Amino acid sequence: MDLARAGEAVEVVKFLESVGDAEPRYPSEPHLAGDPEALHGTYVFGAGTTDRLIVSNNSRGLLVMRREGGSDQRLVHHGGRVFNPGGAEAVRIRFAPAAGSVSTLEVSDGPLQVRGRRSAAG
Repeated sequence: MDLARAGEAVEVVKFLESVGDAEPRYPSEPHLAGDPEALHGTYVFGAGTTDRLIVSNNSRGLLVMRREGGSDQRLVHHGGRVFNPGGAEAVRIRFAPAAGSVSTLEVSDGPLQVRGRRSAAG
């Protein structure tokens, strides 16, 4: 939608507005004390060399996640350490503590679920 507006594509903007959900509004809940840095790390979910999810801040200071070797995906906070990646509203990413610090994450997309445990090196 932003690209259509920026390019002054009036007919495209009209069409996208008629669709009704062409411009999702994401929540922007405040982080818990110590977050997002407390969420940073490498979470391992399998034995493969790319079976790792890396959580960090990008150069603009936004919380992002990427699969080993992949591209950053901005994380949108719903509150309580629950997120979705931008553009994937149905996906939920939950961070959970064990013994006080964040040690696991769970990615849910309908029936598909992946659980990762924070690496001691990450």
